[in-house]
Amino acid sequence: MSSALWVGVMFGLSAGFAPGPLLTLVITQTLRHGIKEGILTASAPVLTDAPIILVSFVILNKLSGIDIVLGLITAIGGGYVFFLSYETIKTDPVKTTTTPIQPRSLRKGVLVNALNPHPYLFWATVGVPFILKIHGENPYAAWIFLKNHQKNFII
Repeated sequence: MSSALWVGVMFGLSAGFAPGPLLTLVITQTLRHGIKEGILTASAPVLTDAPIILVSFVILNKLSGIDIVLGLITAIGGGYVFFLSYETIKTDPVKTTTTPIQPRSLRKGVLVNALNPHPYLFWATVGVPFILKIHGENPYAAWIFLKNHQKNFII
């Protein structure tokens, strides 16, 4: 069971510090709208990981065309990341009167994480197989792995 704890901590930390679209969005939202919006963006995996894990279980158990599903997710995610990149680098003319911009940080973070192929690839190839392996040995160890991975992901 302690191995599940350490594996969950290591996977969670490596995923949380890995550069990618979500980390870029966290930095952008923090710089634009403050620390609160950055934290909201960083907490997106709390909402999206459970459905991603369930989808990974379904894919591993029922679907044979995994390449098509992941390819579609990658294409949609790439388009959304391109849109966010464009939005990040474009500059608006200076205005004397401004209207407040709704940051929608949590919504953006959830979209980025849901459309990012990395969580699907991780859970389909590493996370879910590891959970299935340790669940046979100790069901509580699988729960510890999931909780530690998710907790460390949003650091």
